[in-house]
Amino acid sequence: MFCDGDMSLGSWIWMAVLWFGFLGLLAAVVVSVSRSRPSRSDSALDARAILDALLARGGVTVDEYRERRAILEEPR
Repeated sequence: MFCDGDMSLGSWIWMAVLWFGFLGLLAAVVVSVSRSRPSRSDSALDARAILDALLARGGVTVDEYRERRAILEEPR
């Protein structure tokens, strides 16, 4: 690749291809990780669905349901 400290055109092209490939891979990892995290609103909806199911099965009373629902709807 190197010849007396001088790089040929082919070496420059390979170095650029590898560098942009690395940057593309890094960007893909960042995008993948950011999309895989559940958003806060998704987890709140899941909690409400669980609470609704608990009420339907009789796992909580109506008063307990209202208290817990109010806690879930509080802004954070």
